[in-house]
Parts: sequence; C-alpha cells; structure tokens
Amino acid sequence: FVKPVIFGTIASKLSRVPRIVGMIEGLGNAFTYYKGKQSIKTRIIKWMQIFLYKLALPMLNDLVLLNKDDKKDLIERYNIKVNVTILGGIGLNLNDFSYKEPLTDKVTFIFIARLLREKGVFEYIEAAKRVKNIYPNVEFVILGGFENNNPFSLQQHEIELLRKEHDLIYPGHVENVQDWLEKSSVFVLPTSYREGVPRVIQEAMAIGRPVITTNVPGCKDIINDGINGFLVPPFESELLVKKMIYFIDNRSKILEMGLSGRLFAEKNFDAMEKNKTLASIIKANHEF
Repeated sequence: FVKPVIFGTIASKLSRVPRIVGMIEGLGNAFTYYKGKQSIKTRIIKWMQIFLYKLALPMLNDLVLLNKDDKKDLIERYNIKVNVTILGGIGLNLNDFSYKEPLTDKVTFIFIARLLREKGVFEYIEAAKRVKNIYPNVEFVILGGFENNNPFSLQQHEIELLRKEHDLIYPGHVENVQDWLEKSSVFVLPTSYREGVPRVIQEAMAIGRPVITTNVPGCKDIINDGINGFLVPPFESELLVKKMIYFIDNRSKILEMGLSGRLFAEKNFDAMEKNKTLASIIKANHEF
C-alpha cells in the first residue's frame, strides 16, 4: 500500500483530481517489531517511507487508517497534517462466515499466515512442540505459503521435517481455508508484523473461534483479553504455551470466548457497514 498511496496521491494532485482519499492498511515491514535493532536496510527504507509520506499525505482530503496506533506512530509522531478516519478493519460478509460451534472433544489449534518469522510461525511451532510433550493428542495445524526469496521464510523441506518430527498438520496449499477454520478449536497468530487489522483474525472470530495473538497494533484493537481470546507479547513462546494449555484444561472457555468473538464480529466487522463508511468518506459533499 505504500507505493500506490504515495505515488497515486501525487499523480492525482498533479492531475487536479477534485477529491483525493488514501487508505493505508497497516504500516508494514518497515514499522514491524524485531528482536534487537532493525537492519540498516530496513531503517533506510523506513526513513524513505516517512519522507515520502510527509510529502504526499498532506495532499489528501482524507486518509483512512485501520487502527489508532498507525495514527499515533505515523501521523502524530511525524506531525503529518492530514484528516484521518479510523476504520477498524475492512470487514467481512458475515453471511459467508457464519458461526460454527468450536470443536472441544479434541482440541485443535490452527495458524494461518504466510510462513514468515514476523508472522510468528516459529513461535507457534515452538509452542506446539512444548504442548505436545504434555498433551500428545492435541492437534496443531499450519496453513500458509512460502516466500522462496525471503530469508525469514520457512521453506518446504523445513516444514516437512518439522511436520514429521513433531506431528504437525501441514496439508500444503489449500483453497478451502474456511473449512479448516471450522474444524479447529482455537486460532493462533503470534505475529510481530505491523498489521492493519488482520483479516484472518476477523474470519476466525466471525466463525466463533477464540484467538490467541499478540499485543501489537491491529491485533490488540480487536481482542479483549480474557473475553474473546488472549493477548501475549511478541516472541513469547512460553506465555503462548500457557494460554494454549489454559484452553486445553478449560474447554468450556473455547465455546464461551468463541461466542464472544462472534458477537464482536457482528458488531464490528460487517462489510456492508464498512463500505457505507468508506463511501461517505470518498463522496463527502462532492458530487461526481
């Protein structure tokens, strides 16, 4: 979203477009949390993005962001003069993601994301190994694709080895992600990535799955800790294990928190309402 927003805004201004609205769905890799310092390359990219944002965003009539932290960490911190609306996620067609009671007879945790370090796949696998040492019958599912040119991505041979060593379920590429969610008990995304509002968490909540994720921007906005899931710090496999074991030992909480997630989704993730909000921002008082 960086290039389209920056260069699209500048091009629109030069073309004298009467009303310009931009949308940033998360600040991305340059603003992502890392253990230790960011690489020099990442810091340079971040500096360049900030410079270009400061140049382009004031040309907008309105800027749509998905969470409050993006406004604080980009717009307010760097004193960028632009009118901001917080959308809180782009939403779902809730009819396509109807409530399905979570499975509790056999607890199944599921991770769905690109298989990247910053998405928390390594923390998820480490937690799975520890939990299965105590509860060998608990299942752990991993869904997601590889990025062959990314040094922080799991590779095919690595996931196959881990799958065999630790009895993880990795079905390869699947089209029916929703079916896998419906067959799960708890959704897990221990991300450190600078998210907007992750769509996959919205989908899991709409279906009625409690969520374990991290207290990073975009995730902490939609999880009420102890109500519809749990928040843990990034990179914390040990605390992730404790929250997983809590659900194994308190299976009624899977149902209770899953239902709370569905109710939250009905109130906050309706795509029809989100579209109305976006349409009103785009149109404003201007007749096209």
